[in-house]
Amino acid sequence: MADALEDDYIQSDGEQIDAGSDVGYDSESGEAGPSSTRSRQEENGNKQKRRIEQTEVDEEENRNKKKQKMKKRDQIKKQKKAAANMALQPGALAKYPVEMQADHLRQLMRSCKQFSKWTEMELDEMGVAQSMLIDTSGLDIKREADTLAQFILKAMPKVTEAIKSVKDEGVCGQPSVLVISGNAQRAADLSRSLRSLNPSSDSNGKEKNNGKSKGKVAVAKLFARHFKIDEQKAFLEASICPLAVGTPQRLQDLLTNGLDLQKLRCIIIDATWTDQKQRTMLDTIETRQALFSMLACPEFQARLHGKSSSDTKSNKKEEKIKSAANRAKIVLF
Repeated sequence: MADALEDDYIQSDGEQIDAGSDVGYDSESGEAGPSSTRSRQEENGNKQKRRIEQTEVDEEENRNKKKQKMKKRDQIKKQKKAAANMALQPGALAKYPVEMQADHLRQLMRSCKQFSKWTEMELDEMGVAQSMLIDTSGLDIKREADTLAQFILKAMPKVTEAIKSVKDEGVCGQPSVLVISGNAQRAADLSRSLRSLNPSSDSNGKEKNNGKSKGKVAVAKLFARHFKIDEQKAFLEASICPLAVGTPQRLQDLLTNGLDLQKLRCIIIDATWTDQKQRTMLDTIETRQALFSMLACPEFQARLHGKSSSDTKSNKKEEKIKSAANRAKIVLF
């Protein structure tokens, strides 16, 4: 009996144990053993890690999308503001507060091809700043050629002192008041209105000598119509002209041909008058570009920032103190 039991435990020659078989895996039940469970846990851990990473990526993308949407909304707001600002009625800008005038002039300057690629810093430095403008929104005076002299006196009461100073000093070609128009005929009309501000007038503002300038004191007519630039150069070199009227391009040409801005205190931009097509000088591309090109010239920039072409190192500190008072101002008429 014992021999029979021992024989049952002895393997036959054809039976061998497969060392490569999975230990701990029940083929009938299909249950995993320890090694398979560990692999499954690692795989689940990797999946969870990937989900977390993907969530972080999605959240970052959402944040970027929100930023882009906010940026786009801000751009749209700015564009709408600029469009509303540009859509003013012809000639209405001159009657608005200076902060709106400055913003509108900035947009107009950027619309010019010459300044379209300028940075915000360059526009701040070379453009028409709010501090350069005189607020005339509260003046109840019609902005017409016949009322120009009255308008200037209301806008800048002390300008008569500057006009008289030029006349008393006897300097030639150095206006203290400069009126800028986009049309030669309009400039001629404005020059006639300026005569009442001429120092040759009496205390009541009435013109002497039948409306003609007395002696060499005259209103300078600095526009192209009927006048050659050489004739205007000769006139500026020989005449005391505290008052001048001109068109932007001709004024810019004369900066090196007799026109001196050292005494300039007031720049009047004729922004109200419209032509037959209801366009002001700011609406017409050619005159707009000529105006801002002229204002960006070093000579005009120096006066708008209160500097003089005769500044030296020795008087730089003194000139800086006086610059605010001597700075030329812009008025939209």
